[in-house]
Amino acid sequence: MRLDAAYESARINLANVLFLKKDYSTALARFRTVYRDIEGRGEGSSAKGLKVLLNISKTCYQMGNYTEAQQYFAKAQAIDPEQVTQFAYLAERRPDEARAAEGRDPAYEILFSEE
Repeated sequence: MRLDAAYESARINLANVLFLKKDYSTALARFRTVYRDIEGRGEGSSAKGLKVLLNISKTCYQMGNYTEAQQYFAKAQAIDPEQVTQFAYLAERRPDEARAAEGRDPAYEILFSEE
């Protein structure tokens, strides 16, 4: 079975499943591909683009790429500062301490696409 490349929600959710399975490198590659397609259509600032940016940031965070996580979080924050406040730990300078203090589990924060 092949995934319809035009159906972005399925592509995003497949990357989410890979994230949940802790296959972060494959999830990250898929998130980036989807975001590149969204951005290529000029829709990088859409609700879907925002979700993918946050998912990229979370994936980078899980992989220990905190600087990259902060960069993607900043892009998401520029789109909708209010909507991303609950994920502010992604921009912390000492991410391990911030997440530990908040008791966050990234599996409960991944953003699925419902479109």
